[in-house]
Amino acid sequence: MTDRAKRIREKLTNIETWNPFCHGTSSKFVPDIEKWGLQPRQCFTEEGILACRSSVYAGKTFQAEELESRPDRVYVARVSTFLGTCMQSARNAKDTFGGESRVLGVALSKDSEPLLEADEDAELWIKDGIPTNRCKDVLHDVCEFGGDIFHYAPGEHFPKRLTEEVLESTREQGCFTEDEIDEVCSDLPMWTLSLLAWGTVAHKGPVPSEQLSTPVPLESLYSGPTEEEKQRSAEAIGRLATPRRRRHYV
Repeated sequence: MTDRAKRIREKLTNIETWNPFCHGTSSKFVPDIEKWGLQPRQCFTEEGILACRSSVYAGKTFQAEELESRPDRVYVARVSTFLGTCMQSARNAKDTFGGESRVLGVALSKDSEPLLEADEDAELWIKDGIPTNRCKDVLHDVCEFGGDIFHYAPGEHFPKRLTEEVLESTREQGCFTEDEIDEVCSDLPMWTLSLLAWGTVAHKGPVPSEQLSTPVPLESLYSGPTEEEKQRSAEAIGRLATPRRRRHYV
């Protein structure tokens, strides 16, 4: 494995690279969340029958399959591209449980990686190989597109800081080879594939309160590349050789 392929893969599979995340809830639960962290849906036994608090997405279907969130998981989404998902979850929580809509920021640590799993929404896409192909497309498309197009289209599947590193590496060392692309994107952890596919991830058990905050949308997350970044991207693409023929995945 080349040094840059190893570096990109290590960052792609480090959950801290993907921070910040968000979680939508109701103000009704905020006092307990501040004390105990984000808790999975509450379950209890009544007359010998296990019952769980209803999901805010009860009855959800995807590709004709009914999907139910796991009651022992907490779900978070990427702030940079899926803040709207957390806002919708907050609205659903308000409608279901009362209170007011609240969106909390979440900063996951590397220590939490053993507790991370794929969101069930993403599992069908993972089965079809879509997130792996997205990863490969990012490393192909950096050689074919530059500037705004790469930042807003394939580049958005990676964390912003990693997208910039991919651009910089391409400027300095040229296009990623097919071997490098396979080294970066093959056999990724399920939680990484979930983020590539759906922008969400499931955390088994509670998320500690010290990992929570009120998300303050950073201008850099929404304003797109700066003028300096645009200029650097244009210069980088200008130095590249004629783009190679794209590979098609099956």
